[in-house]
Amino acid sequence: MGPISAGGFFPPDDTVVTANGVALMRDPALNGAFYRVDPAGPQPQVTNGQLTLSASSASAGVSRLLVLPCAGDETITATPGEGSSLGAVSSLALSWNASLTSHTITIPVGEFTSAVLFGFDPATNTFGHAVSLVPVGGTLGTTLAVAATDSPAYAAEVSWPGQYRLDGQSGGQCGRTKRLVFAK
Repeated sequence: MGPISAGGFFPPDDTVVTANGVALMRDPALNGAFYRVDPAGPQPQVTNGQLTLSASSASAGVSRLLVLPCAGDETITATPGEGSSLGAVSSLALSWNASLTSHTITIPVGEFTSAVLFGFDPATNTFGHAVSLVPVGGTLGTTLAVAATDSPAYAAEVSWPGQYRLDGQSGGQCGRTKRLVFAK
């Protein structure tokens, strides 16, 4: 909200940050400079393929807006198929169209397409330990190793970045994650 040299790294206490109109909360686990969605509150919805972030502070007299194009939805196919048991297989094959790994990144950022297989509890919608992680670069699919989990099920998540957008004051990107759930 101001120059870092003047202590501007930490937003004033009256700062309000929203994502597509939904108020975000200051992350209690961090230093007060970061905001996140309240998992128990309303969830922002992508509107017209965009994520609009706004931040304002009456005391600082500042209001900023950043509109990010979100990565498009993609079809991901699994073998064995989504919902199948992974108990008797050693690997899970995932495939997708070329468009998933061709999203434009205009500056070098630490974001890449990745696929992860987690232990998963569908009753609580929570992940257990990661079973397998594969960074994906320009391929039309990947294979995840299947190993034992203490969780009652598995979930494969594929995440891909959207276009990185700079606005002269800040920047960001709106990526997408797709989850496929499997029996144990």
